[in-house]
Amino acid sequence: MAILRLVQNEAYNDCMCVLRKSTTLPQTEQLLPLNPFLCDGILRVGGRLRKSDQSFSAKHPVILPKDSFITRLILSHVHRIVQHQGRGITHNELRSRGYWIIGGSKTVANFIRQCVICRKLRRPTEVQKMADLPGDRLQSSAPFTYCGMDCIGPFIVRQGRKEIKRYGLLITCMCSRAIHI
Repeated sequence: MAILRLVQNEAYNDCMCVLRKSTTLPQTEQLLPLNPFLCDGILRVGGRLRKSDQSFSAKHPVILPKDSFITRLILSHVHRIVQHQGRGITHNELRSRGYWIIGGSKTVANFIRQCVICRKLRRPTEVQKMADLPGDRLQSSAPFTYCGMDCIGPFIVRQGRKEIKRYGLLITCMCSRAIHI
């Protein structure tokens, strides 16, 4: 809690000074939509959940700046806990643990974009690039001028009462793709 107080004093010192003196913020304050209040020297999100049966930290999460080192440490910890599940799940887990990051969705997305494990898991699959066709296949020529061969077998064939092995030779024309066995 002491570390959170230091981070908030560094980032939101003006807002905290105003809230210590009165309960309302000026209209120009960026935190005004969150209806912030001070509790034990920590800036928390206000709201309409006061009568809810949730925990106090879930109802009134701690406000954190988006560019703080401590925010990145907390975000990294939560991201590892949810096992690199993505932006939505990481952001929801942060909020359920009682942290509200200003510009949280974008901050979490930027963090995940830099996460090496997430980049490995979510990158597109590699596409194999086909090699160029050989020149023999591209020149028009008489059939079976340029050929490719492949051996097939052995095939076990019955001849009378004996079983014998037979092999085959597959010859393919490179130009017309005709086959001769």
